[in-house]
Amino acid sequence: MTTMEDFKRMRDELNKKITDEGKAALQTAFVAFFNDNPNIHALRWRQYTPHFNDGEACTFGVYEPDYQLTEHAKTYDDATDFADDEDFIDAWQSDEIGARVSAFWNATSDDDVFEVVFGDHVTVLATREGFTVAEYSHD
Repeated sequence: MTTMEDFKRMRDELNKKITDEGKAALQTAFVAFFNDNPNIHALRWRQYTPHFNDGEACTFGVYEPDYQLTEHAKTYDDATDFADDEDFIDAWQSDEIGARVSAFWNATSDDDVFEVVFGDHVTVLATREGFTVAEYSHD
């Protein structure tokens, strides 16, 4: 018979496995995307649970990404610097690059996996080199 301690241990082990293997799988997917789209340097998105939702349940969500073109690529001194960088473009535009980003995003993003891998109330920056996560404060 499974005890509550056993169940909690199994949950923790499963979450660690999702975190570790999910991050590796996401890194592989993102590197392939960047290799197929050398003019895109980075994707940036926010993910969080809203504090208020007009009386509806507040549920975690991963929000649409912005992208940064290679010609505007930067190295950020502080993890929070990328969160306010204005050289990112809304991916939901109706241009060819936005369409490629949107197609990749729709095929890749998963709220449950992203929450376990990156956390809640964060902004994530994805580049060929990996992921950078910064705290995100929202209203």
